[in-house]
This record gives sequence, structure tokens and C-alpha cells, in this order.
Amino acid sequence: MSDAPGAPAIRRMNISADLERYTRWSREEQAKAQSGLKDVLRSAAAATGLPIESWYLQPAGDAELAVLPPGIDEGEVIREFPRALRRRLYEVNRGVSERVRLRMRVAMHVGITALGDMGFVGAAPIAVTRMRDSAPVREAMELNPDADFALVISEVLHEDHLGHLDHEYNMDTFRRIEIDIPSKGYRGNAFLYVPPTRVVAGEPGDSPVGKEPEPPAFVVRHDALLHEGDNITLGPNSSFVRRDQYNGTRSRREKP
Repeated sequence: MSDAPGAPAIRRMNISADLERYTRWSREEQAKAQSGLKDVLRSAAAATGLPIESWYLQPAGDAELAVLPPGIDEGEVIREFPRALRRRLYEVNRGVSERVRLRMRVAMHVGITALGDMGFVGAAPIAVTRMRDSAPVREAMELNPDADFALVISEVLHEDHLGHLDHEYNMDTFRRIEIDIPSKGYRGNAFLYVPPTRVVAGEPGDSPVGKEPEPPAFVVRHDALLHEGDNITLGPNSSFVRRDQYNGTRSRREKP
């Protein structure tokens, strides 16, 4: 992004990613994880067709915030970035131990964004980071240990694009969540997607495409959980989704 600090604030797409459990690694492992994060995100960025030189990147060790150029095809980014991210994470994690496996939380949002002297300014860069680090997204990673990433997109992106994209990420693939962070003065709605269980590698030519195991017989909606200490319990709005209706249709409802 060629904008200088003080340039007019305009609508831009924001993508933010953060590695899970980064502090558990040694210094050497953290350095490798940073390199892995950079590699995965650059690979996913290339799949959008937008030159990486046009992205403004703000790394932060185990995380990165990217602001994309104005006037882009946002639907194409929503379609291709997660697909390429999943593919590259599969390749990077294949054959490695669970200890050094890369897992990440990723958020997408769009809104008024500008560049200041020390980084991005505006509501959008703040919101995308709040979404990425929110409790429902962290819970999703805990509840789906075989998933390499969780993707959360803002309500505006969901309304503008998901109903019009002809691919595997459709309106029913994402689950609505409520994000409430009183300490940060942030509250809003977003939509969460956790890819199916990652592929267990078999033959050398195995691909994550078309070889995914089935989801569990019943799946608990992530936005319907309550935490009590270290325990996760079903909340009053909890529901189970039957496997053959996994893409959004609730088959029955359970209350504690």
C-alpha cells in the first residue's frame, strides 16, 4: 500500500491472523513459527490474485494484520484466501509433531481504514482484531483440535457476499456468533467457520480436497456455550445439528 500517513481514510478490507498457543514454544520454535506464519499467509494472499506488494502488512510476532488495496473484488478474497490458507496449512503441518503444528485464528472485515505514523487507524482494524481474539473463536479452536484454523468474518461481509458466492463457503457454512468484550468497549455480531477435520495423511499424493472425514454425529453450536471455570457447558440457546444437516439446519434442541 503506497499511502502515506495522513492520507484520506477509505473503505478497505482487513485480514488479521494470530497463531494459537505461541508462548508454549521455545525461542527457536517461535522463530520457525513466525516463518511458517509468513509463508502460509503469503501463499494464501497470492491465491487472491492481488499482488502482495499492494497489501499493507503490519506484523506483530505471532500475528499479522493486512490491509488490502481499495476497489478490490472482496468476494474473490473471501472465496480464495481461506481455501488457499487451508491447503497451505495442510502442507506445512503434514508429518510434523503436534507440538509444532501451526494453528491460527483468522478474521476478515471491511471498513474505513487509514495509515497513521505507528500503524493502522480506524474502527475496522480494531474490530477485526477484536473478532480474531474473541472468546467464541478461541472456543471453536479448543472444541475442534483437528482443525488447522478458524475463520470469522464480519456481519457486513457476510451480508454483502456470502449469499452470492457459488462455492463451498455459503450462508449456511458460517455460524452466527455474538462478541461481547466489555473491557474493550466492543460488542457486535460476526460469523464463524471452522473447516472440517483435517485430513490424516496416507499416500504421498493425498490432498485435503475431497478426502475429508465426516463431522461428528452431532455438533454443538459454538455460539451456544457457557464457561464456568475450566468447564464448558451448554447454554440456554444450545442446539445440536444432525450430521446429514450439518450445513445449518438444526434438527433438535436441547436445554440443560
